[in-house]
Amino acid sequence: MEFYLQQAILLMCAALAFRSVADEIATFAGPTDALTRPALTINDECADTDIEDGPGHCTLSVLQQRAQTSATNETAVHKDMHASQDEEWLGEIQLTTAEAAEGRGGCFYYGCETRFNRAYHCQCNSKCRKHGNCCGDYFSYCVKTHEHRCSGPRMVTLRGFGCVELVNAHWNIPGELAGPVHVHEGEVIPHLTGRTYFSTNWSDGLYRIGAYNPREYLALRLLGKRFSYITDTSNAGCGCNAALYFTSMSREQNKTACEDFYCDAASVCGASCAEIDIQEANMFAYRATLHSDGDVTGWSAGSGGYGPHDRVWTNGEYGPDGKCIKTTKPYRVAAEFPIGPDGNLKELKVSLHQAGSKCDISLSVSGYKHSGELTYWLKAGMTPIISYWKSKPPFYLSWMDGWWMNGSKKLGGDGPCEVADESKNCGASVKFYDFRLEDIS
Repeated sequence: MEFYLQQAILLMCAALAFRSVADEIATFAGPTDALTRPALTINDECADTDIEDGPGHCTLSVLQQRAQTSATNETAVHKDMHASQDEEWLGEIQLTTAEAAEGRGGCFYYGCETRFNRAYHCQCNSKCRKHGNCCGDYFSYCVKTHEHRCSGPRMVTLRGFGCVELVNAHWNIPGELAGPVHVHEGEVIPHLTGRTYFSTNWSDGLYRIGAYNPREYLALRLLGKRFSYITDTSNAGCGCNAALYFTSMSREQNKTACEDFYCDAASVCGASCAEIDIQEANMFAYRATLHSDGDVTGWSAGSGGYGPHDRVWTNGEYGPDGKCIKTTKPYRVAAEFPIGPDGNLKELKVSLHQAGSKCDISLSVSGYKHSGELTYWLKAGMTPIISYWKSKPPFYLSWMDGWWMNGSKKLGGDGPCEVADESKNCGASVKFYDFRLEDIS
């Protein structure tokens, strides 16, 4: 009798397990007419005939719809609808369904509020907050805003978004240890050679040293947004670079030579990717630059140096004695990513404002031939990065704050720094704080 009772219990458990799996498959698959609806394009929130699950997402993402009719190793392709305006941009992001099963695509590919799937290394539903396994783009892609009380040794608030945790680089460049980056009362304080990444891994405020995971890097969707903050570069003299920028590193699949999946346009750690520099600055110079994947020079605007850029300010407007921005004191930086009539990034607009000043200054980086590629990444999500580094011979920062030299002869540029002064006046640290994200009004 006991034997038959045990067998009955086992059969009941098996039936329950089968029902749970069936429910999960049904939830992933969506309504039975899902495959008859038009596939979403990369630029759509929801197709006209799709069923909207909530703000900002649909029943199924593009990848989910296609994966249901694809073989395991078949390639699912997303096409950039504006690729025709950028001849060198391939216009395709390829992701095999085998990679998708490993969770490499994130919520941008999977859609939001999908059921837990053990095959995925990150999840896109509300329970991922509790378990600390959200994909890097969960909060920016699936949640319009999430405001929490940010507590923890590495936590900062991004107003209009919520809490983010900073994850510091271990290597500045391959073979050279990175400097520290501290957080004190909401201020991010990078020391020389320090670099830090915005992350969504904020469960309990814990920081797992060395456990770098690209899916936990914040993938911030910036198209049509304004990102702003206050910076204090008063310790950064000639040859110093206090930088805040974005790269597509949350999609990087190679660990890279710096062992943290870091990538940028210059392949500093052995991997290149799209990069948008909001600020590369010191007390004497300021530069903002758009870089497509592998475009080291990029397209930029600012003041100082000799590298190719639109010169928009004078030393009298920006500098230690600037009449608009006095760089011995903190000032606010606001970066806007407006959408043009064609749906592409219209320009990168950066404005500087200082409390008590009678004038603001601004710059615009527009007409970039690779704007189609950058539009894709601004929609998919890019990771904010803060760093502080200095010039090293023979790689000086004269392109940003000095002169084009031939021996002792100046051939061009705006200066104002001399090569002899490069990196001699780099203070121990700089500051960034009061981060905000909002729609462009």
